[in-house]
Amino acid sequence: MVDLILNGDREALTVALLSRLGIVFVSWIMIIAVCLVDFWAGVSAAKAEGTKLNSHGFRKTIVKIGDYFKVALVGMMIDIVGGFFSWYDLPYATILFSVASIIIEGKSVFENVKRKRTGVEKVGELAKAIMECDNLEEALRLVTKLSDLKAVLAKMGKWKAQEDKPADSDLYIG
Repeated sequence: MVDLILNGDREALTVALLSRLGIVFVSWIMIIAVCLVDFWAGVSAAKAEGTKLNSHGFRKTIVKIGDYFKVALVGMMIDIVGGFFSWYDLPYATILFSVASIIIEGKSVFENVKRKRTGVEKVGELAKAIMECDNLEEALRLVTKLSDLKAVLAKMGKWKAQEDKPADSDLYIG
């Protein structure tokens, strides 16, 4: 880039600057997009768990985007300084920080998806563990855990009282 400035090649300098700014802009848009996907996954998981949504969670997303942009600005400053070196031909710091942000938020999305899916499958696991217990204390602890899980699933709408129930069962998973 310094070569373009010294040679007075304004057209090539403009193309180089615009291409770098384009990469920075796309990187920043990707940061916003991945934060919004995480927000969507978090709201979806909270609804599935029956958790009441409030403004605190929404504010966290805005604060998180602001924090990522602070880091992205530092990356852009590094890229500006790097532009004075002939070998620094792309906004590497911005790209690196954007990829790191996407990885972090992607992990959060997968955690929220997992949070949304857990619940019903644990009932069978707990019932099996209760049947295989060697002592009464462990069985009672697992029964309490199953009861707590039943309450959470009922709150989520995944545990309902059965209308036409068999004589030995009053609940089913639906």
